[in-house]
Amino acid sequence: ALESSGVGTLDWIVSEKRYVWDDNTRRLFGLDPHNGADMAEQFMAAVHPEDRDRIYAELLHALKSQSEIDAEFRMIWPDQSIHDISGRGKVHRDASGRAVRITGVCWDISARKEIESTLKAYSDRLGHMVDERTQQLRDAQDELVRKGKLAVLGQLAGGVGHELRNPLGVISNAVYFLKLINDGADETTREYLNIISSEVYNSQKIISDLLGFARTSRADRSAVSLSVLVTEVLAQISPSDDVKVIREIPEDLPLLSVDPGQVKQVLSNIILNACQAMPGGGVLTVVAQYGDGRVRISVADTGCGMSGEELSQIFEPLYSTKARGIGLGLSVTKNLVEANDGKIEVSSEPGKGSTFTVVLPVRE
Repeated sequence: ALESSGVGTLDWIVSEKRYVWDDNTRRLFGLDPHNGADMAEQFMAAVHPEDRDRIYAELLHALKSQSEIDAEFRMIWPDQSIHDISGRGKVHRDASGRAVRITGVCWDISARKEIESTLKAYSDRLGHMVDERTQQLRDAQDELVRKGKLAVLGQLAGGVGHELRNPLGVISNAVYFLKLINDGADETTREYLNIISSEVYNSQKIISDLLGFARTSRADRSAVSLSVLVTEVLAQISPSDDVKVIREIPEDLPLLSVDPGQVKQVLSNIILNACQAMPGGGVLTVVAQYGDGRVRISVADTGCGMSGEELSQIFEPLYSTKARGIGLGLSVTKNLVEANDGKIEVSSEPGKGSTFTVVLPVRE
C-alpha cells in the first residue's frame, strides 16, 4: 500500500543515532540508498537552502517539547530538480520525558503546490483585472460628472460673463477716475485703489476663461513675431521686481503662423502662472528654438513645482492647484494651442519649478 501510494516511512531512533528509512523515503528525499554516509547529514544537505534553517529549528523544537511534527519543505535532487515534500511524525519519549524516537511518513506534494501556485497567479491576475476595471469605472463616472458640470458651465458662461463684465467695467473706470482726481491722495487710499484694480483684473480674467472655455473659436491665422508677442505680454503682466526675467529669443526666428490674440492669451496664462508660482521671487526664463518647421517656446520658473499627480490633471477643466481661481486657465490654454495646430507639454518637480513648452507652426 505504501509503495503504490508513494508514501515513505521513516524511523529515527534518537538514542542510537540510527535511521531506518524505506526506499520511498530515500527516493522522495533524492538520496542515494547505497551511500553509507550519515543519513541526517545527507538529508539536511539536500534540503533547499531557503528551508534548511527552518526545518532544523522545527526538529530541535520537536525534540525538546513537541509530540507531533507537521512540516512542508523542498528537497533538491541530484539532477537539481526541486520537489515539495510534506512530512508528519510523532515524537516518542521515555519515562523521564526525553525524546528517544521519531516515527513518521512523508509524500510528494509538488503537484499540489504547482496547482496552488497557478491558482494564486490566476487569483492575483483576476484581482488586478478587477482593480483595473474598477478604476476604469470610477474614471468613467468622474468623467460623466465632469462633463455634466461643463455642460452646465457652458450654458451659464455666456450670460453670466455678459452680466458681470458690465459692472466690472464700471468699477474699473471709476477706479481710474478716482486715481486721476486723487493724485495727491495718501498712501492708504492709493493702496486700496490698487487692490480694487487688481481684484477687478482677476475677476475679468475668470470671466475671460469662462467665455474662452465655452466658445469653440477658430484660429484666424496670420504671420506674427514671437518676440513682439512676448514683449506685449510681459508689459501687460509686469512681473514684480523680485522676479528676474531672462529672454532667449533669436532675432532670426521665423514668423509664427498663428492667431495673434489666441497665442498672446496662451503666453499670458503661462507666464502669469509662472509668476504666481514664485511669490517670494525667482527667475522666469522664456526660451525659443526653431526646428523641423516649428518653434518651441519654453517658459520656465523656479517656483514651488508640482507633483506627479498634479501634472496628470493640470490640463483638466475645473482643476486648480491654487487657492484662487476656478481651474480653467490651462484648459483654455491647451484648447487654444491645439486650435493653432500646436501642442503643449509640461515638466515639473516639487521644489524645483516647472517648465511649459508650446510648439507652434511657422509661416511657410
